[in-house]
Amino acid sequence: MPAIELVDIQKLGDVLKAAADAIAKLGDSIAHLVTLGAQGWDAASARRTHSRLIDLRKRLISYRRSQGAVASTFDGYVARIDAGRMPRQLDWTMATNGLLPLIQELSSLIEDLKAERSDFVLEVAYESLYATLDARLTLFQRLREGDAPRSPEQVEALRAAVAQWGRLRQVLGDASDALAAYLTRPS
Repeated sequence: MPAIELVDIQKLGDVLKAAADAIAKLGDSIAHLVTLGAQGWDAASARRTHSRLIDLRKRLISYRRSQGAVASTFDGYVARIDAGRMPRQLDWTMATNGLLPLIQELSSLIEDLKAERSDFVLEVAYESLYATLDARLTLFQRLREGDAPRSPEQVEALRAAVAQWGRLRQVLGDASDALAAYLTRPS
């Protein structure tokens, strides 16, 4: 297996932070588009958009839950090191196996973004979200293929990345809550 570079683990934290920022921008963009679109939508367009937003909320909830599961596997990996156990490749493989569902979800989200035809593609948040998801997918694949991080610098970078997962989960929850508030508001 190729050695995981410290820079790859540091990129994980950066990519998770960028994902949280992109999700926050996504929420702002949805609110902006809904405000603009409500002025000229016919009933059929409004129903389709409402249905798509409900689906988006379901996916945000699912994605948030899977983020927590993956973060806990990496947190467990760091905890074993903190307890004085020398990390084994098997420990890393078990931790990175948790990335498989995220890799599948990311691939699906990227395909959905590629297929998007609404005015959302004109928003800065679209490009930012697309680039962030694509970067995460590439990095997750590299982490799965690499050797177990063992150096103190690598472990500290992994610890920082796990903290960014917490922020991402919070922002996903906030975006989901905002979408739920919009979807349940009186018309």
